Amino acid sequence: MHMEQFFDDVLKDNIQSAVMRCKQEKETGYSVAEVIITGVPGFRFSRKRIGMIDEQLVAQMADGWGEGFFHKLFTAPDGTRFYVE
Repeated sequence: MHMEQFFDDVLKDNIQSAVMRCKQEKETGYSVAEVIITGVPGFRFSRKRIGMIDEQLVAQMADGWGEGFFHKLFTAPDGTRFYVE
Protein backbone atom coordinates (compact mmCIF):
# COMPACT_ATOMS: atom_id res chain seq x y z
CA MET A 1 0.00 0.00 0.00
CA HIS A 2 1.35 3.41 -0.93
CA MET A 3 0.67 5.85 1.91
CA GLU A 4 2.53 8.93 0.65
CA GLN A 5 -0.76 10.37 -0.61
CA PHE A 6 -2.01 10.78 2.97
CA PHE A 7 0.70 13.10 4.30
CA ASP A 8 -0.01 16.81 4.68
CA ASP A 9 1.70 20.01 5.82
CA VAL A 10 5.46 20.08 5.23
CA LEU A 11 5.47 16.34 4.51
CA LYS A 12 3.00 16.58 1.61
CA ASP A 13 5.53 17.51 -1.06
CA ASN A 14 8.61 16.06 0.63
CA ILE A 15 7.74 12.38 1.00
CA GLN A 16 8.48 10.62 -2.27
CA SER A 17 7.11 7.26 -1.17
CA ALA A 18 5.74 5.56 1.92
CA VAL A 19 5.20 1.89 1.20
CA MET A 20 3.47 -0.23 3.81
CA ARG A 21 3.54 -4.00 3.89
CA CYS A 22 2.24 -6.40 6.49
CA LYS A 23 4.31 -9.30 7.70
CA GLN A 24 4.21 -11.86 10.47
CA GLU A 25 6.92 -11.82 13.14
CA LYS A 26 8.61 -15.19 13.46
CA GLU A 27 9.19 -14.92 17.22
CA THR A 28 5.69 -13.88 18.31
CA GLY A 29 3.47 -14.75 15.37
CA TYR A 30 2.02 -11.22 15.48
CA SER A 31 1.15 -9.44 12.27
CA VAL A 32 2.92 -6.11 12.01
CA ALA A 33 2.94 -3.27 9.51
CA GLU A 34 6.26 -2.04 8.18
CA VAL A 35 6.40 1.35 6.44
CA ILE A 36 9.44 2.31 4.40
CA ILE A 37 9.59 6.06 3.81
CA THR A 38 11.68 7.80 1.18
CA GLY A 39 12.00 11.57 1.09
CA VAL A 40 12.58 13.68 -1.98
CA PRO A 41 16.26 14.47 -2.63
CA GLY A 42 17.50 17.01 -0.09
CA PHE A 43 14.69 16.47 2.42
CA ARG A 44 16.14 16.22 5.94
CA PHE A 45 14.55 13.81 8.40
CA SER A 46 14.97 15.84 11.59
CA ARG A 47 13.60 14.56 14.90
CA LYS A 48 10.68 16.97 14.53
CA ARG A 49 9.83 15.69 11.04
CA ILE A 50 10.17 12.07 12.13
CA GLY A 51 7.70 12.88 14.91
CA MET A 52 5.33 14.39 12.34
CA ILE A 53 5.62 11.27 10.17
CA ASP A 54 4.88 9.06 13.18
CA GLU A 55 1.90 11.20 14.19
CA GLN A 56 0.39 11.18 10.70
CA LEU A 57 0.95 7.43 10.22
CA VAL A 58 -0.70 6.66 13.56
CA ALA A 59 -3.69 8.82 12.57
CA GLN A 60 -4.03 6.99 9.24
CA MET A 61 -3.79 3.58 10.91
CA ALA A 62 -6.44 4.50 13.48
CA ASP A 63 -8.71 5.95 10.81
CA GLY A 64 -8.29 2.86 8.63
CA TRP A 65 -9.05 0.57 11.56
CA GLY A 66 -12.21 2.53 12.29
CA GLU A 67 -13.35 2.35 8.69
CA GLY A 68 -12.91 -1.42 8.77
CA PHE A 69 -14.70 -1.71 12.12
CA PHE A 70 -17.75 0.47 11.59
CA HIS A 71 -20.77 -0.79 9.63
CA LYS A 72 -19.67 -4.40 10.03
CA LEU A 73 -22.13 -6.94 11.38
CA PHE A 74 -21.01 -8.63 14.61
CA THR A 75 -22.58 -11.59 16.39
CA ALA A 76 -22.23 -11.90 20.17
CA PRO A 77 -21.80 -15.32 21.83
CA ASP A 78 -25.51 -15.30 22.79
CA GLY A 79 -26.49 -14.82 19.11
CA THR A 80 -27.28 -11.09 19.38
CA ARG A 81 -26.36 -9.37 16.14
CA PHE A 82 -25.19 -5.74 16.10
CA TYR A 83 -23.08 -3.24 14.18
CA VAL A 84 -21.32 -0.06 15.18
CA GLU A 85 -22.06 3.32 13.61
